[in-house]
Amino acid sequence: EALRDFQFMRKNIGDSIKTICRRPGMVYVVTPSAGRDVYSQEQDLLKLGFEKVNLPEFRLFGNVLCSVFQKKMKAGEALNVSNWGVLIMPRKN
Repeated sequence: EALRDFQFMRKNIGDSIKTICRRPGMVYVVTPSAGRDVYSQEQDLLKLGFEKVNLPEFRLFGNVLCSVFQKKMKAGEALNVSNWGVLIMPRKN
């Protein structure tokens, strides 16, 4: 519900997210929580400076519980997240 009006980057679940931030702002990545799936990106996201958002875990699809992570990014900053992560951004106004 908290991310209802946001947009997400479409990709195959096994593909990496490789993108450059065009304008500064908060970005979010949804991934299985650590220990919930072998492909969880939680530890990598934390190393990249993301913080876990204080929202309940939820099922994005399937039976795997996911968490939301956020990071305030600068224009020109690169983001590369491997495998099981869904990039979510506020819609452009």
